[in-house]
Amino acid sequence: MSWSRTWWWWWQALTLSLLSLSSVCECRRFMERTTNYGRVRGLVETLQGGKRVEKYLGIPYARPPLGKLRFEVSDVHAMK
Repeated sequence: MSWSRTWWWWWQALTLSLLSLSSVCECRRFMERTTNYGRVRGLVETLQGGKRVEKYLGIPYARPPLGKLRFEVSDVHAMK
């Protein structure tokens, strides 16, 4: 292998390593809030315009419509 080709392979390996490292080291800020139904944990993210938003994912807001609840009005979920 010539010197320039070896240099190119090392450069590619370094670039890929740095890209993978940057995706692993993504730091996230977590936020906890207390509601009437208990504590919830969310993420704080910054949008492109610099505005910060809080995201709370996976919060149950009603009982699943199974069995007798099928086609009925939603019932508030009893959080434990």
